[in-house]
Amino acid sequence: MTSIRVINFDAGPAPKRSLDLFPNTMRCGIFGPSGCGKTNVLLTLLVYKRPLKAVYLCSRTASQSKYELLRQLITKHNSGKTGRSKITYKEFTPSTLLTPEQLQRDSIMIFDDIQAENQDKFATFFMRGRHRNISYFYLAQSYTKIPKKSGIRENFNYLLIFPQDRINLRQIYTEHIINGVTFQQFTDMCALCWKEKYGFLTVDLDNNCKFRVCFGQQIHLS
Repeated sequence: MTSIRVINFDAGPAPKRSLDLFPNTMRCGIFGPSGCGKTNVLLTLLVYKRPLKAVYLCSRTASQSKYELLRQLITKHNSGKTGRSKITYKEFTPSTLLTPEQLQRDSIMIFDDIQAENQDKFATFFMRGRHRNISYFYLAQSYTKIPKKSGIRENFNYLLIFPQDRINLRQIYTEHIINGVTFQQFTDMCALCWKEKYGFLTVDLDNNCKFRVCFGQQIHLS
């Protein structure tokens, strides 16, 4: 019987991370109830993802104070700068959202408060945007309210999990965590992180599913 050896056409090893905590291109889901600190964590991520070329926001609540602060910070950064040293900033509603190919390469796209919308348009970013090195941040109160068939959930490579009920945790576990970790271990890690106000569990799915308490101590499973 003739056999064929599969040729490895990968260009080489994955590029080294600019910052060890974060993938260079992020498809990040941030989940938790209102007031838990999701937007604060997002802005912290943006600070450490510098240098930024462009930031895009798609939200029904772009007027909230944290996004006003983001606008002010970008305006301050751009003051006196020209050309490529400036950060592009644009806001969209779900109805005015462009396609991934229309956005600047190596940019940031934020989706916030869009779970009531048809998810098909947003899903195209998670499935096609990685080819343009665009990082996506999807903020929502509930993981399971993102339709499974949308294609968004399976494309996350980074999760920040604030308090969620057992139904949401079970779904996150089944879809992302299951190998080598029991559900009890997973919920215990969540409980450990949630003991502190505004605490969250970080799950780095691109890095052998590493777990951290917020952005700090790595959790080692015995």
